[in-house]
Amino acid sequence: MTKIHTARVDFENNAEQFWDAFRKNLTLLTQSSELCRRCNELLADDVTTFKTELDYQSFRAYVSEFVGFDSGPAHAKFPIVFSELDDDEGEPQRQTYITINDDPDDWGAMPPECDLDAEITKIINAADDAKIVVYHNCQPSQEVRDTGTEIDWFTEWCYPVHEWDAYHWTNWFRAQ
Repeated sequence: MTKIHTARVDFENNAEQFWDAFRKNLTLLTQSSELCRRCNELLADDVTTFKTELDYQSFRAYVSEFVGFDSGPAHAKFPIVFSELDDDEGEPQRQTYITINDDPDDWGAMPPECDLDAEITKIINAADDAKIVVYHNCQPSQEVRDTGTEIDWFTEWCYPVHEWDAYHWTNWFRAQ
């Protein structure tokens, strides 16, 4: 089984220095190169998918050299999030995903002892450990919504589950 690698913009990381350097250096790339195509696609669509492992590794090495690449806040350390998905013999795979955001109004009445940032981090990390794609403060494309499977984690969270640790969340996501 081969792997599909993607890179997407993490809008939680406001890495202005990184994006300035990214755009400036983009003009220095050979316009017909695969690296340049992936960079332009990321800027245009906020996500890019790599055709080969080598393209993925080259892109990752290229962007990680820019100022500000790893200087984001704890919940969004990098301006670009890299993902690896299984590819079933070249056929597009249905994406299993969750959406989550930081708006307290979307969470409803919170127990007084509940730390929203800690809950969000715990859920995102558990979903990621279970190989579930996380759309944090953004929505998946229409294609993903049409063909993918969204996991309704919030219904579970509203019960006493908000007291779960990352281990319990990871196991719950894996069972979905």
